[in-house]
Amino acid sequence: MLIPVFYRYLLIFALVFCLIFDYPVALRSLATEGLISDEDQEITNGYPWADSDLSENINAYSISDPKEDFHLYACKDLLIEKKYIDGYSAWNNYSEAATLVDSRAMELLEQDDLEGHDAALVQDMYDLLLDWDARDKTGFNEIKKLTDPVLEADSLEELTEYLLTTDGLIFLVNFVSIGIHPSYNDSGHNAVFISPESLLLDDPAEYETLTEYGEMTDSYNKKMFLYYSGRAGMDEGTAKKMFESARELENKLSRKMFTAEETLRDDYVERANNEMTYEELEELSGNFPLTDILKASDNVYDGVYVVTEPEYLKYLNEIYTEENLEAIRSIVYINALLDLGEYTDKAARDYELDTENECYGTSYWYTDEEVAYDKLQNILPEPLGKIYVDAYGSAEDRKKLENVCEEVIENYREMLSDNPWTSGKTKEQAIKKLNAIDICVAYPDHWTDYSKLSFDGCTLYTALRDTVAFYDALEDESIGKPVDKSCWAREVNTLECNAFYDPAENTVYICMGMMEKPFYYPDMPIEELYASVAGFWIGHEISHSFDSNGARYDAEGNLRNWWTKEDRDAFESRIEKLDAYLDTIVPFGDYHVTGKSVDTEMLADITGLQCALKMAGKVPDFDYDSFFRCYAKLNVSIIFYSQELSLLLYDPHPLNYLRTNVAVQQFDEFYETYDVKPGDTMYLAPPQRVAVW
Repeated sequence: MLIPVFYRYLLIFALVFCLIFDYPVALRSLATEGLISDEDQEITNGYPWADSDLSENINAYSISDPKEDFHLYACKDLLIEKKYIDGYSAWNNYSEAATLVDSRAMELLEQDDLEGHDAALVQDMYDLLLDWDARDKTGFNEIKKLTDPVLEADSLEELTEYLLTTDGLIFLVNFVSIGIHPSYNDSGHNAVFISPESLLLDDPAEYETLTEYGEMTDSYNKKMFLYYSGRAGMDEGTAKKMFESARELENKLSRKMFTAEETLRDDYVERANNEMTYEELEELSGNFPLTDILKASDNVYDGVYVVTEPEYLKYLNEIYTEENLEAIRSIVYINALLDLGEYTDKAARDYELDTENECYGTSYWYTDEEVAYDKLQNILPEPLGKIYVDAYGSAEDRKKLENVCEEVIENYREMLSDNPWTSGKTKEQAIKKLNAIDICVAYPDHWTDYSKLSFDGCTLYTALRDTVAFYDALEDESIGKPVDKSCWAREVNTLECNAFYDPAENTVYICMGMMEKPFYYPDMPIEELYASVAGFWIGHEISHSFDSNGARYDAEGNLRNWWTKEDRDAFESRIEKLDAYLDTIVPFGDYHVTGKSVDTEMLADITGLQCALKMAGKVPDFDYDSFFRCYAKLNVSIIFYSQELSLLLYDPHPLNYLRTNVAVQQFDEFYETYDVKPGDTMYLAPPQRVAVW
């Protein structure tokens, strides 16, 4: 596999991020679905608001009233203005900020005067990705060298032996994903985590009921595999049988895996926290060669192994048999082609873009430089981030954000201290955790040393192989060792327009990619600074340390219950009230919001806004209208139907228009600013409002 194993546990997050910002999907006209009236083009579906993220729902005649739909009221002009952005299936402030950062970074890659090993590394990889003469000459030769032994294996034993070779471990799936992360029970030390390998359809639930988005993904995978396998010399009939064989076995495996919805449940971490010894792993895996994989990948040590899904591992013992050789071979072969095919020649790249447009209904053609840069970010995020920070990093802006972070934490301390429903013991532990939070702003103080990695004399294939081997070696060195908190986690991309909380580290990361308009600019008015940095960023992320999932970890990042039973029950009752309200919302068609899937992010929005409003209350003559308008505009988004559907089904975040409307509904300041009264659509009766902290 091209992605290093320690990145794989963030695959769902990465996929969702790509869905939001880059990944093209189809536009399906809501008018054809009966959601837009033919007579006046006004929405006739959706409760209590139309989904204003969908471009078909917004036009110059759409009613914009803060009492009826605040998000539309605050963002209407911007939504109409930004409706059509060439090449994007979604437009939002994240994509605009990311576009600016990407353009700067791509300009750096073209400069001849960059100095240092990191600069040479990223420029060499970038050049290899753009060297079509070399890639066209190589074509599918390297893939065939890798995959022909998979097809030629006459027995499961022979196939397994090949999977345990260096190239096999780097590039081929072996049904388990092995990563090194802080232990749930001892966050100060790294443990080996063993999880299921991802499926072709990503979410195991798709194998039981294929959604509209699943159909698109399935069609894309099949078309690409048939093309790649044909280029590798396989006839179409054999390829089709292989694809069906793989799908049949994946269908069985999916029944033993957590669905995307299950990973979002409050009890997921407890269910995934299954510590075992090496000997217990050996007994559990049975026929499946897990211990051989651990030995071959240098992941054997006298310490804790965390098996996130033991039933899956137990099931591998049943299905990893000679009887299933063809299906096992098919899964290995298909994944290899889908992972590596895009790194072959220009004809394959062009076919991929054509197929993407065909399956997802788009018509954009990415430039060679855009494609190469996108892959470079995945392959070498840290060295790329370092050269960008050297060129554009601002210590002054970083310090300003750090000061706002300190102000937010102080106000959180007051919120926790004044909370009316928690006991003294729980408050004490919560404040202890708050005081221990490490907030990493913009970029790390220390960077990983990449001096042992070089691409001199490499082809693209060997450069990819050497990069993954380099990452694996770094992981091997960290097994069982204390977690090095002087560096950012290596899976963090400094250039990403993102912020997030890591409960195992009790750390908030604010990536430099977010330090662009409208999220931040040096002379922001205090209303915008509080709405964006204090509420939308820092306040939101800090709240994750006290949400349904984060609250299960203590100040050191260990999985430990620090609540009294009474306080935990009171907390859960408030979450249930939020879930019950969210469940009533219908964005479009017959699709309801699933409260349990999005409540942690919705609560983070609400609590972050609560903190920002507390800060605002201390500022004389604070402009609440400007504050609320800014908050809404941070959530502005225009998106195609199929992508919005995928987010509704799989993303732990609420849809963007709901992140505005539901959040502001909870606070008196909103009702007072816009004179919202009972009978107005934006009105939510006080007993229904949720203010957890």
